[in-house]
This record gives sequence, structure tokens and C-alpha cells, in this order.
Amino acid sequence: MVYRHLCLPSRRLVALAPAILATATAPAWAMSQQPPQARPDLSKPLNLSQCISIALKSQPSLAIARSRQDSSEARVTSALSAYFPQVGPKVQYSFDRSRSETDGGSMTVRSETTASSLTVRQLVYDTGRREANVAAAKAGALASRYALADTRLGVILDVTSSYYEVLRSRELVRVQVTNAERARTTLESVRAAVEAQTVRKIDTLQADADYANVMVQVSIAKNNARLAEITLRKAMGISTPVAIVLAETPTPAPSAEPDPRTGASYLEAAMSHRPDLKELDAGIESSRQSTRLARIDSGVVLEANASASYWLNPDAGDSQSVVAAVTYPLFDAGLARSQVRAAAAAEEQARQQMEIQKQAVQLEVEQAYLLKEEARARSVAAEAAAASAKANFDAASESYTSGAGTVVDVITARSQLVTAETNAVQAIYDYHVAEARLARATGAADQAAAGGKG
Repeated sequence: MVYRHLCLPSRRLVALAPAILATATAPAWAMSQQPPQARPDLSKPLNLSQCISIALKSQPSLAIARSRQDSSEARVTSALSAYFPQVGPKVQYSFDRSRSETDGGSMTVRSETTASSLTVRQLVYDTGRREANVAAAKAGALASRYALADTRLGVILDVTSSYYEVLRSRELVRVQVTNAERARTTLESVRAAVEAQTVRKIDTLQADADYANVMVQVSIAKNNARLAEITLRKAMGISTPVAIVLAETPTPAPSAEPDPRTGASYLEAAMSHRPDLKELDAGIESSRQSTRLARIDSGVVLEANASASYWLNPDAGDSQSVVAAVTYPLFDAGLARSQVRAAAAAEEQARQQMEIQKQAVQLEVEQAYLLKEEARARSVAAEAAAASAKANFDAASESYTSGAGTVVDVITARSQLVTAETNAVQAIYDYHVAEARLARATGAADQAAAGGKG
């Protein structure tokens, strides 16, 4: 009587069926019609944290990782549904028409029926298949969450490296422009000396050729800067021809003191925090549950289901049933056993993949640590070399002006100076890129990107 009161008459159910279907599909439609995200504001100078923040909102690789996580979470819900009863109303309409010929003529019979019912089904027991499916789905969802975290780390590293490459390329442009100004000053000085007939005319040819070569290097440096900006835009996940304006913040030189932390401590942190290792660990658990499920299917399987049905019309009534079944693959041409072997082999592959990844993590951490420390030491030496090269260039220029030196001495000294200044710039940015790689290698880049949360 309770169910009869809750259920609508059959004709009203038929009339409301489109509305019911529309309501059921509304969430999926709403998800597919999410408004597009606003374009990032590139009109103002951006610092590193802001570039990372834009990337975490715009990078398509992160959107793919999030959708994979959503899919894995949905599989968990699907697996857990086996613990709950499945309730389904049913409305059925049928129309029959038959015609028969008799001695007295023809007779046509028409019948029209509408039936509505409600059925409740519940899985009672299935030899642990339900539990294995749920455990595998949860492990897969956990793996997808760690995959998303690992993708975030990759995006942060790409943006950080590209950001520093833009700053590096702009600094190298400045070095080459300054070098061109020195070369032009030398050329003008040589021309004045030739006009005063204090030096040979051949000095002008040497200074001209040197200045032309320097201008080629300026052009190359400027083009490298433009290419670096394109790479940064791609790393941020934005497609726009608008130039990115970076904040004019000086890049600090690395400390002269060695890193107080050892490579072993960085490696220990990596083994504890790397999301890709946790993803593989979750994958091992998922494979283990798949092996468990295959072993269940290869043996005796007991499955019990309970159901209850309630008819509303044309005749009210109800029925209840409990069905238990025992199955065993007596002969399946080796299918069940082969599936167990395949699942066990996949589980072993997952374990070995973990070992391979651990070795790769160790190599990555050690390389990043050594490169960072090498760049730090090189930066200190490069700064000293640049100071010495500047003093040497000034001395060569004064010596040439006084007539004691040659233009070749000036050109050589200036070439040494630009090499030293380039080395100093390279060392500073090599250090910061290596530092970013070390943060990525230890799994700490997400925390280090303060203000870059998306």
C-alpha cells in the first residue's frame, strides 16, 4: 500500500518521462557547458609566481590530468554502487492488433495495455569480487590524484625554466649591446687616430670588421630573446601574439657559501615526497587487486542476489526472490588461468617499474644537486673573471689611446671581457634553473611556488 501511494498512475508517469530524463541528464549537460575561463591579463608586468599561476589555470596538460582524475573518481562511485540497492521504475505500453477471417466475414481485435512497476535489486555476496573492484578503483583514483600533482610539478618547472631563460636571454642582449657600444667607441677612436695620422689605416679595417661581427652577435641575441618569450608563452599554456612583459626584478646571484644540505638529504626528501613514486605505488595496489579479482574468477564463485518487485497496474501485486548461484570454470581452454597469469605479470611489471623510477629519481636528484653547486661555484669565479677582464680592457684602451698599444690588443681585451660577462650571466641563470630542477626532483616545487597556486 505504501508503494501504491508513492507511485504515480501510469499515464502521468508516461507524461512526465521526458521531464524525468531531462532532470537525470542535467548534471552531465551542465558540466559540458561550463563557461570558458577568462583570458589572463598580460597587460601588466608579471613575476615568476604570476606566470606559474596563469599556467596552472591555462595549461591544457593540467586540464587533461584533472579530467582523468574525475574519471577515476567516477569509477570509485560506480564500484561502490554495488553495496547499495538498485531501484528502477518501469512503465510499459503495448498495443496489439489482430485480424482473422471467418465464414461470416472478418474480425479485428485491438488491445491496449499499460503496466507500471518498481523493482529493487541488491547484491548480497559475490565471493569478494565487489570488494576487489572497489579497492582497485580507489587505488586508481589515488594514482590519478598523484598523477595530477606530478603534472603540476612538471608545469611549474617548465614555466620556471622558461621564465629564467627569458631573463637570461635579455641579459645576454644587454651584454652584446654593451659590447657593440664598446666596439663602436673603439672604431671611432681608431678613425680619429687615422685622420690624425698617428696609427696605420689598416687599424680601421680591423676595427670595422670587429664592429660588424659584434652587430651580428647582437642580432642573434635579440632573436634568442624572442624565441625564449615564445617558449614561455607555450609553457604557460596561452596562445597569443601579445608580448609578455616581465617585472623588472633583479635576479639575485647565488650565495658564495656551499649548500648546507647534502645530496643524500635531498634524495631522502624525494623518495618521500615525489608524487610519481606515490602514483606508481597506487598503481601496484591496483594491479594487486586485479590479480585478486582474476584469482576469484578462476575458482568457485558464489553469488547471491535479492530482489523485490511491486506492480501498480493493471493489477497490483508484489514478489520477492533470493537467487544464489555457484559457478566454476570447469573447462574454458585455459582462459581463467591465463588471466591470472596475465594479471600477476602486470603486477610484477608495476613493481619493477617502481624500481626503475626510483633509480631515475636518484639520478635526477644527484644531477640537479651537482649542477646547482657547480653553477654556484662557477658564478663566484665568473664574477671575479669579469672584474679582471674589465680592468684589462680599460688598460688596453688607455694604452692604445696613448700610442703604446695596438688595436688588436683592444679587440682581444674586449672579446675577453664579453666572454667573461657572458659566463657570469650564464652561471647565475644556470644556478636558478638547476635550483628549480632540484625542487622538481625532490617534489618540493609546488610548495616553493608561493603564490602560484591554481
